[in-house]
Amino acid sequence: MQRWRNDDPQGERGTMASARPFITHIIALVNIKGGVGKSVSALFVAWGLAILGFRVLLVDMDPQSNTTYSLTGELYEEPEGTLYEVLREQEPKALRAIIRPTKNPNLFLAPGSLWLSSTEADLVSAMAREWKLKTALDEVLPYFHYIILDTPPNVGLLTINALVAATDLIIPVYLKLWGLVGVRILNRTLATLRVKFARFGLTFPVLGVLVTQVRRPMTKNAADRLEQLRSLYGDKLFAAVIPLNEKVEESTDQDVSGYDYAPRSPGVVAYSAVVKEILERVNRQPKESTDPTLQSPGG
Repeated sequence: MQRWRNDDPQGERGTMASARPFITHIIALVNIKGGVGKSVSALFVAWGLAILGFRVLLVDMDPQSNTTYSLTGELYEEPEGTLYEVLREQEPKALRAIIRPTKNPNLFLAPGSLWLSSTEADLVSAMAREWKLKTALDEVLPYFHYIILDTPPNVGLLTINALVAATDLIIPVYLKLWGLVGVRILNRTLATLRVKFARFGLTFPVLGVLVTQVRRPMTKNAADRLEQLRSLYGDKLFAAVIPLNEKVEESTDQDVSGYDYAPRSPGVVAYSAVVKEILERVNRQPKESTDPTLQSPGG
């Protein structure tokens, strides 16, 4: 058996599974507006899928590196061992060289770092610059059922790399004016990219739109904006809505997953429902799980 190039005290959790014939779903969480719960949602989706027994890789494309900090307790101020080394133009590393296991079984991390903020400048003159991440991911596809991409709140080269690599997009959004404006701008950007990359067969499909940080009871303005989103996206809108919930925020700074930290909190229960919806939409049934909040849709 081959092993990741990491020290792994847990042994088996660092072991690469034998290559199997399945389709790897690469899901990018994208929105040009910051503060919409993108990184938190990436964490909960990754945690949830891993708990269900899927092998999951979380790739932190955001220079803020919030998901990296949540999973490691570290902020990488140096480029070594981070995604920067994979995406840089000069002497890039293989992705497998920087992947590390996490404390959560089945969940692996490609760490981000503050150095990613300079990647845009590094790649401006690079050949096939939009394809750097997709090319890097190709090597590890046989070993993961899901790859979750957390992206920066813009449409720069890091985000475009994530869009090109992704098989599916999830758009987190909150029910405020600027949240909806951000979605409209993102829609226009995706339309432009579909034209630009049409010859490569890329369609940038939206798996779903996820409404986050909803206050209860919902205000009239929020309800009106929810209807606007429903009219715009129809059944692409996830049925589950993530309420504003302190436990969700607290769970990103703990030694355990959010599902272990606060399994009965409204926000965590809502994310459990989102994970089930994701599985239904990609037409894959979850494996057996002992977590009562993450049973299969028919269970």
